[in-house]
Amino acid sequence: MKKEYYVRSLILVIALASMDVSAQVGNHFLDVTNVRPLVGATGNFFTNLSGTNSCFEVPRGSGNHSLYRFNLWIGGQDASGVLHLSGETYRQNTVDFTFGPAIPVQNLSFYNQVWKVSKSEIDHHIQHYQDPGYALAQAIEDWPGTGITNGGSAVDLAPFADVNLNGIYDPLNGDYPCIKGDQALYIIMNDNPPDSIGLPNSLGVEVHHMLYGYEVGTHSYLDEAIFLHTRIVNRSSKTYSDLRIGTWMDFDIGQ
Repeated sequence: MKKEYYVRSLILVIALASMDVSAQVGNHFLDVTNVRPLVGATGNFFTNLSGTNSCFEVPRGSGNHSLYRFNLWIGGQDASGVLHLSGETYRQNTVDFTFGPAIPVQNLSFYNQVWKVSKSEIDHHIQHYQDPGYALAQAIEDWPGTGITNGGSAVDLAPFADVNLNGIYDPLNGDYPCIKGDQALYIIMNDNPPDSIGLPNSLGVEVHHMLYGYEVGTHSYLDEAIFLHTRIVNRSSKTYSDLRIGTWMDFDIGQ
């Protein structure tokens, strides 16, 4: 397994039924297209934190939901042929993924959130960050571009434009998030917790998800679609072969 893998998924939508919920701590809705999905900080896609309601609304505002849950699965063999696997279904007992980077970082609780940022916020920041009295948007200020390890060194996390080339995310000096689409949700998680699917070996990976969409108005296929870009970083000392990456879904179509 190379140190990083990138996965891009296109999720096309067929609408049907369930209930709506409001965003909670550690959750955000993507609400720029005709699809309105909820994302949680630990990778719980399309359901609320308690797991009681579907949160993949199509059309947006209709109260109809067609997906209940979506999770990442990843597995591979180490040099000794031992299988390592991380994957979740309903998170009912133990879990495979938790929030934050896979390496020890300062202020870990900061990563128990979903970062939501729009292209318009970024464009405004680029144009005005040098203006007297400029007020930095919270979404730009909190972007996790770099983290500080417990040893005091900086590590690259979420993608950003390093305007002043100092290697550290510094929005007051012009740095800004690099996102796809017109609005994006970003989470960072890792597979350090004990496995919930019965196998003892996690991989020691760090997973970055960016869910995004385009604001194009009605009568466009882009208004009926969302996209997921996934970056997987091997933070362990092991090398994996025969790697498999997949997704697990529970649909609510037909209810």
